[in-house]
Amino acid sequence: MPTWLLVGATGRLGGMVRTAWADSPPPARLLWQRRTRPSPPPSDPLPSDPPPSDPLAADPAWLDWSPLGDIAPLLERLAIEGPVRAMIVLAGAAPRPEAPMPDHTDLALACLEAARRAGIGRVLIASSAAVYGAPSPPAGFAETAPLTPVNAYGAMKARMEEALRQAARSPGAPELCLLRIGNVAGADALLAPHLAALRAGRAARAGLDIFADGRGPLRSYIGPRTLAQVLAALAAAPAPLPDALNIAAPAPVHMDALAAAAGLEIAPRPAPATAQARITLDTTRLERLFSLAPAASLPQSMTRELGIIPRSAPRPAAKST
Repeated sequence: MPTWLLVGATGRLGGMVRTAWADSPPPARLLWQRRTRPSPPPSDPLPSDPPPSDPLAADPAWLDWSPLGDIAPLLERLAIEGPVRAMIVLAGAAPRPEAPMPDHTDLALACLEAARRAGIGRVLIASSAAVYGAPSPPAGFAETAPLTPVNAYGAMKARMEEALRQAARSPGAPELCLLRIGNVAGADALLAPHLAALRAGRAARAGLDIFADGRGPLRSYIGPRTLAQVLAALAAAPAPLPDALNIAAPAPVHMDALAAAAGLEIAPRPAPATAQARITLDTTRLERLFSLAPAASLPQSMTRELGIIPRSAPRPAAKST
């Protein structure tokens, strides 16, 4: 059975994938990477450490290793447990309001170099659909589309991709596949606050742009469990992968429909002239490698993957006058 290493296992996406794979284990031995625990008492853990309530926190599958630090912990672990076939990199700080834009380039390059030194043959690294810019063509952005990002996050990811492509041309470099991930339900700006509110036992309400057709933005989404299935299929694929892949369910969804499926009350507001009604991805290349069920594109399916099954769809909040 092959071994896969998930880098960024304590982040938002990594945690979702861990949960999905714990419920439906893929055909592989799994190593979960987290940053090395600090020497101060455990009463002051790093934000990336799993909380004490996490049943996987004491799992021997955890690897304490920082890709930006010494590679020794990784090499020592592999000397004991054997080779790793694939490294899946979901690490990278998320952008925060009024904070400098994080740069994922050094971390991604460090992971690629660590994979080379450790003899890991395949590296999947999370990029973003934001590298394409907006608006998208009617069929969605294909992987061959030029990268013309319109925001700082997309520009950062585009720079990361270029640096990784150059590094991947070096002798002995592992196979590299850049994952241009669309919106992940539950890790996005719409549903993530709703999930946090549900866990805290309170209601949430979200503002949402509404366009002239009476609908919210149309976006490419994927549920977290479907994402985990896609990652498993790509890690296990016997043939070489493309250098870039769009990761999303086949059909895009309207965000107002997703909010309704999640039981999230929305406060509609007229979309400003700068807002984009449609930013979608063409998943033809992905579907040649992994067959996604039509239901994967349904808002109800995505919210079920999050464990959100509302009793009834909410009514939009009244517009302010």
